[in-house]
Amino acid sequence: MSYVLVKDYVETQGFNLPLEEVQVAHMTLNAILAMKHTHVSTPELVSLPLILQGSDGLYDAAGRLDSERLNLLPYFKSDTPSIRAGLAGLNAALDSITDRHPLLRLSVYAMLPDMAEPGEMELVCVANMGRASEGVLLVNEQESLRHHASRVAKTAWGVVVDDVPYWVSIGELSQLRDPNTQSEMCLPICTETGAVVGVVHAESERKQAFDEATQSWLVALALAAEPVISAMPWLHVDDHDQDDQPGQGE
Repeated sequence: MSYVLVKDYVETQGFNLPLEEVQVAHMTLNAILAMKHTHVSTPELVSLPLILQGSDGLYDAAGRLDSERLNLLPYFKSDTPSIRAGLAGLNAALDSITDRHPLLRLSVYAMLPDMAEPGEMELVCVANMGRASEGVLLVNEQESLRHHASRVAKTAWGVVVDDVPYWVSIGELSQLRDPNTQSEMCLPICTETGAVVGVVHAESERKQAFDEATQSWLVALALAAEPVISAMPWLHVDDHDQDDQPGQGE
């Protein structure tokens, strides 16, 4: 089954990757996700640091953190051991990948209904490794011009950018959010029917950093993260008290 999933994803996304290597990475990450993790009760699992941003949306070049954190608990119907186990597994998977392939930042986002704008969607960061990321991204045209995660969530097409500053110079991106980011890769997390439930987003300080091996592991992460995200008891708009909106700083 793993090979079929790998083959379908790689071919659908148009990547030229060795399927056996992606399958091995997928099996490795699945094994990590299935482990019992000892740090499931740590507050950091459900309270993520956020990158400090200016009023123009640009990241702090030194990687300084915002004074607020992203509280994930309001996005769930309840706080359960299975939620924390899933988040711990995702963090362990990201740690395993960045040990093999050092990155500036690696994030997993879940795509959820926007509680503030019924009918709209947003991306919520549920796991991050390396420098802190943005906690919540809107899924709309404006956001898709500045952040590939929003674009990939809208289109379900992954992207590898070997030279981010060049993409900004030709207007493919509206701004260089982090001056340290030179290349990036962004992938949709999809169900077997093709529905997008999240995004894997990776950035590097080097141009052309996403070689075949790194791409293979990130594709494996997109595949392995889907069952975890899909199984989580997210709080949907219909269940939500509009006077108690989740978000940053709670």
